[in-house]
Amino acid sequence: MLLRTLPAAIVASVSLLPATASAVGLEVNTRIGYGSGGSESPVVYEPSGLVRLADPGPIFGKTAAPYGGGLILQGGLGFRTGKFVSVGLGGGIRNASAESPSPEISDLKRSAWNAGPWVRVYLPFVPIVDPYVGLGVEYVNDRQTYKGPFRQPNGSAINGIDHTLEHHGIGVPLTLGVDYTIAKIFSVGPSFQYTLIFPAGGCTKYNASGFNSTSNCASDSDRERFTSAKGYGVWSLALSLRITFPPV
Repeated sequence: MLLRTLPAAIVASVSLLPATASAVGLEVNTRIGYGSGGSESPVVYEPSGLVRLADPGPIFGKTAAPYGGGLILQGGLGFRTGKFVSVGLGGGIRNASAESPSPEISDLKRSAWNAGPWVRVYLPFVPIVDPYVGLGVEYVNDRQTYKGPFRQPNGSAINGIDHTLEHHGIGVPLTLGVDYTIAKIFSVGPSFQYTLIFPAGGCTKYNASGFNSTSNCASDSDRERFTSAKGYGVWSLALSLRITFPPV
């Protein structure tokens, strides 16, 4: 219900603000900074039926927290619909630093991308700078990959298996920022963003040369499912750049 009402709430918030009847400016936004989606995997081992793994491993089994922060790069294209409001579409990528929790695990990587609509409201109560609040709704794809063993029920291990943990989510980013105009069309300033990500699905996949690939997803039947997708949050602190043409 929350996710269904968010787009309507965003549209309603725009209609209540003093805006002109037509777009008065094209707006290009970028954010470059540092952020984190948490130290643990949002795709975890939670068996619900008869299918069990002998050993899900420390990442999928959520006994390890191998991830740190990394680069956040975002961009958006929109319209300044008035002096105080802009709306548009945007997207971005996020990387995480990673440290293997076990000598058996190698090539550990985590990255994510997102895309969706946003609205930004500028607060005209502060001189010299332009503080603003932004809100959006977006699809978020979070992907982890590594090489590691696959434990069989008899205890033996097949080594060198490619593991993929993929999370699908709906994100609600809230952005707080301040722009300082250094030219008529160009502004720059710091911004903080926190995105609450609601789980929409997730899968774990296993693949290796000479073996048939297999997967298990959070949408599988209760009898077969051992994969669960969890919600999580992403924070970032960034330098924001904005170009508005013509200037408003």
